[in-house]
Amino acid sequence: MKNHRALKKLKHRTVDTGHVRDSPRHEVADETMAIIIPAIERAKNGGVAHIADVFSVALVENGEDDQPLVYDIYVGAKPVVRCALILGANLDLSVRFLPEIMRMSPDVMMMLGDLERCLAWSFIEVWWRETGKVRRSN
Repeated sequence: MKNHRALKKLKHRTVDTGHVRDSPRHEVADETMAIIIPAIERAKNGGVAHIADVFSVALVENGEDDQPLVYDIYVGAKPVVRCALILGANLDLSVRFLPEIMRMSPDVMMMLGDLERCLAWSFIEVWWRETGKVRRSN
């Protein structure tokens, strides 16, 4: 298996709109990941973990047994998107809008897109640190 740093692209799909984008790793600064990774570590212990400003993350499914890693992104106290991340030879992030997203401003929605990608790459980094590998997908 390739080193995770050789995996340079994440396929970022927004299921509700059909939008698909290749999100390269270099778009997420290491400094950004340094802020997000502690929140991921807290979320792994259960509950909602604050990231920054009004944004938080909660782990829904930890991705064991080759299942996707599933997490919700919160704005304030409300979950607004659900993300499913496949960690494998092909990195894939599928995002679904939750009902509360309709109350978000266009500016917050743009920030959510960036945060989805930053969280995904941060989860990939955490997985690599813990396992030394990126899991193969079926």
